Amino acid sequence: MRILLVEDEPEIRHVVSEYLSGSGHQVVAAASGHEAIELIERAELAFDAAIVDWQMTGISGRDVLELLHERFPHTALFLCTGLGQGQLPERPTEAPLQGIFHKPFSMRKLNEALHRVIRPRGQG
Repeated sequence: MRILLVEDEPEIRHVVSEYLSGSGHQVVAAASGHEAIELIERAELAFDAAIVDWQMTGISGRDVLELLHERFPHTALFLCTGLGQGQLPERPTEAPLQGIFHKPFSMRKLNEALHRVIRPRGQG
């Protein structure tokens, strides 16, 4: 899978990127919403999935998710956040989310969620 990872915390970005790369995925990582927007606008190939941090300085996760959905409507979108249950808006974005991960989250569960939403598309 080709996965866009947008995370402003370097340690989390590194751990998630290493885990997903080690699981055989191609990971394109961005350290900010601004960097993610640039990557999305320059991308020639769609991403199979995107994992986007909700709270970032400058351009928010919401803005990144909505641009991704507009540019690549078939990309599976996941939101990750340090906010607790009930602290996110009921509908955090107009873009359709495949899942929300609250930090800290299990790498295994993230990988399973990615495979659940991507595999059916590849088979159809």
